[in-house]
Amino acid sequence: MMREKLNSNGIDNVKFSCAINRRDIERFIDGVGLPVVLKPVDEWGSIGVSIIKEKNEIDKALALIKAENPNKEVLVEEYLNGDEYSVEVFSQNGKHIVTVITKKFKNQTYPVEKGHVVFASIPSSIRSKIEKKVYDCLACLGITHGPSHTEVIVDPSGNINIVETHTRLGGDFIPELIEKSTGIDLIKMTAQQTLGEDVGIPELKIKHYHAIWYYLPEEEGEICEINGLENVRASEGVVEANLLKNKGDVVRSALSSFDRLAYVIAKGNSTDDALSKAKNAIKKINVKLV
Repeated sequence: MMREKLNSNGIDNVKFSCAINRRDIERFIDGVGLPVVLKPVDEWGSIGVSIIKEKNEIDKALALIKAENPNKEVLVEEYLNGDEYSVEVFSQNGKHIVTVITKKFKNQTYPVEKGHVVFASIPSSIRSKIEKKVYDCLACLGITHGPSHTEVIVDPSGNINIVETHTRLGGDFIPELIEKSTGIDLIKMTAQQTLGEDVGIPELKIKHYHAIWYYLPEEEGEICEINGLENVRASEGVVEANLLKNKGDVVRSALSSFDRLAYVIAKGNSTDDALSKAKNAIKKINVKLV
């Protein structure tokens, strides 16, 4: 419904189709070409999302979604090539304010997020285009109040396409990273607005840059040993680090956000500095599988 609304109003032009079976997906591929993205219409945390690069990958991707519900409808979309960002907006009485644009990093076949950084380092011209696209999207969908989390792809030519939008706060610690970086507390603002208060959005002032990076498993097995967390926490710039799995847990190559093993949040004096510190720190996690 979101795709239909945005496309019919000239906000976006992403090619898509609903599908039930392999034949539907093949028909779409024959029309738009490969690669395509296959995803469920109503999931979260990258569950069931696959990038199909060859037709022989269709059955595996479809089975990932249909495992729990064989009759579940899926969405097949053209693959959007480019850099991905999420845009955190707070709306009040139809007025939309971007609080932050976050750069996101994902795997290729199963686009599970590896990490992101607040704030994205992008030219002001691209930033303005992203903001306008998101404002137009929210207005088109009739969103007037509360937080929203919109993901966009910026292609090599500078065109902006909507991946999806959510009428909620961003996940993966994005509100916490925003508060650490700016002092803006989106969780508190959301609660205040829900209680009927008018919420004034404070001026955006960057204090630090923050990045989060995850440990994604590359093999399947049972964890017989996982250590190194204290070394991660002692690393330069690290402000928070925790395990998401423990000894005895069975893991697999990351197919969704819930397969990640650990995370680290680091702060720096720039986007690159924060990212570098988070990536270097997570390498100190040691995992052995049986």
